[in-house]
Amino acid sequence: MPEVSAPIQAQIEVAFSDRPSQMVAIAELPFLIGRGKESGNHFSIDDKRISRKCVAISGGASGYRVEDRGQLNGIFVNGVETTEKALSDGDRIRLGIDDGCQLVFRLRPDAQSQEQAEIKLRSLLGSWGGDSATELKGLKLLLEATQLLHSKIRSLPV
Repeated sequence: MPEVSAPIQAQIEVAFSDRPSQMVAIAELPFLIGRGKESGNHFSIDDKRISRKCVAISGGASGYRVEDRGQLNGIFVNGVETTEKALSDGDRIRLGIDDGCQLVFRLRPDAQSQEQAEIKLRSLLGSWGGDSATELKGLKLLLEATQLLHSKIRSLPV
């Protein structure tokens, strides 16, 4: 996977059972987490319970995803074991079977509102029909209506 610089819209709160938590900004995608910098990790967790290649957080058009890169005893998102899962604000990623280390995924507030707007738009487009052509026609109508409303608002006397 090629690395892509990303505007910092998300961060990870790293919570340990035996030390203070810390916030880590996700500045590159994929964002690699594991034990030791020599394994190519962007964020290194110095804990024997964490594998050298633990998890990767990637991003795309559908949002952020977490994927297991070989964590001993797997990863769990909100208590459910998984190998890959889409992330939402507040999701808890447990590394392995004990609660020694937990990652809490956090979206910045402006990223949350953008994500919610995208979800609403996709829902609206999906309700117009099942295929891409129908969705594009609907989107074109929506844009035309927006332009028309905008032009009418500008022509109103002040």
